[in-house]
Amino acid sequence: MQQSRFFQWGLRLGSAGVLLLLGVIISGIAAPNPLFSVLTLSGIVLCGTGVLLFGISWLQTMIQALRSRDYKRALLLLLGAALILLPDLLRR
Repeated sequence: MQQSRFFQWGLRLGSAGVLLLLGVIISGIAAPNPLFSVLTLSGIVLCGTGVLLFGISWLQTMIQALRSRDYKRALLLLLGAALILLPDLLRR
């Protein structure tokens, strides 16, 4: 199965964000340094964008499964999302 462009871009952007954050951690840049603010903010934004694109990719896969009447796949996708989101929802 070929992955969507949203999934590919989400993976790339998320990886770039994690690498930026690891670079900040390894370099030891501290809070007063403006480079710290710029790099951490951009790393967090890239990670957030990657997660958003993963969500869009998941939604596309869900719609595709429903349109092709592959209800078993759609149910597995919903179950996977529930397992990921349920602990946070129950904690509140």
